[in-house]
Amino acid sequence: MTETTYDVMYFQFPGMADISRLILETVGAKYTNTFITDESFKPIKHEQRFGKVPRLTVKKPDGTVSYVWESKAIHEYLAEVFNLLPDGASSDPLLRAECMSNIHSLYEQMDRLMMMRIMPTLELRKVVRDMSVADKLPKALEYHEKIVAQSGGTYYFGNKLTLPDLILYALNVRFKRYFGEGVLINETVTPSLYKLVQSLEAGKPGEYVRERSDWGKRKWDTEQLTYVAV
Repeated sequence: MTETTYDVMYFQFPGMADISRLILETVGAKYTNTFITDESFKPIKHEQRFGKVPRLTVKKPDGTVSYVWESKAIHEYLAEVFNLLPDGASSDPLLRAECMSNIHSLYEQMDRLMMMRIMPTLELRKVVRDMSVADKLPKALEYHEKIVAQSGGTYYFGNKLTLPDLILYALNVRFKRYFGEGVLINETVTPSLYKLVQSLEAGKPGEYVRERSDWGKRKWDTEQLTYVAV
């Protein structure tokens, strides 16, 4: 083995683990997927930190094997390894914090989407959806639009691709799945975010989403506003 390889262990459901795959695909890293089920996870649950997945396995060329748990920690680890942080962030705590604040704000919007799909009734899911689309998500995106518009380039930090760009792209994939094309990020309302998303859509992130990202055994039901078995 002449290069570091990776393995993503998770259930056959996109979830936050798919952002880890998106990062690996974007940088051209060599990786595999280990898909588990509720039954196959039971005997290995105690071996996982906090008893949870996803788990990223890192295999170095010298045979060393390491593990990283928790999606957000995995994303940050991969960003460090593949230079997906702003230039100078490793030695500038304030710049790094600025980058992380963008990322954590985007994670918050993903949490809003999760709240919608886990509501126990369709009526409640509709309430959360309507509130999110009409108020919460557009307001949050206004701030992100301003940040990218003032960056001096296509991305959050000028013309360098960084982790928040990929998180925004992944968020927009969810927007399209849950609400439809262009409902929240579009050329009219959020032109800078739209330009960012289109740039990634035309590259490796878009290729991955179109051709290889459908790992789930459950599909989004636009009428029930939740995932259903297929």
